Amino acid sequence: MQRRQILCITEQRREIILMRYYLQLSDKQIATLLEKPRTTVNYQKNVALKQLRTEMEKMNDEE
Repeated sequence: MQRRQILCITEQRREIILMRYYLQLSDKQIATLLEKPRTTVNYQKNVALKQLRTEMEKMNDEE
């Protein structure tokens, strides 16, 4: 993943992705840290992953 893809998502979603995949925190741990419901964290994570997937597909199409 390039920097361009990670910057295409909102700061809040980026934070969740980084916490989940780089810090390897669970959705429950992230929810506690961000003081948000676990379902909200899960939803935001899924939306961010979909956005990242779309951006990566665009990049592959450009090559």
